[in-house]
Amino acid sequence: MLRFAIYPNFQKKHALSCAVDVCQRLHALGGEVFVDLAYRKEFSGLRYLQFGEFTELMERVDIVIAIGGDGTMLRCAKEMIGTSAVMLGINTGHLGFMAGLETDELDELGKLFRG
Repeated sequence: MLRFAIYPNFQKKHALSCAVDVCQRLHALGGEVFVDLAYRKEFSGLRYLQFGEFTELMERVDIVIAIGGDGTMLRCAKEMIGTSAVMLGINTGHLGFMAGLETDELDELGKLFRG
């Protein structure tokens, strides 16, 4: 079972709805989804989520999904230094040069489970 941490930037338009959608899709595909305690309120309706300190979650997950713009992905990468997790960026910003997916490509998340 794949384990995911969500690293959202809720200052970006549509980031919250995208993050909820991503969590629901990952859970439906059989993934375990973790979120930083700081976002417990925003994700309160998703009972299957597990919460913890982001730096501790990095030791427990396979993939971190950064939701925001390029700056969000850079901050996330900095937090991930020294971990074995990999990052996938989903662009909710403007250009998204570093993102692997746009918000209209979330169906592609299933590929993570197929290798």
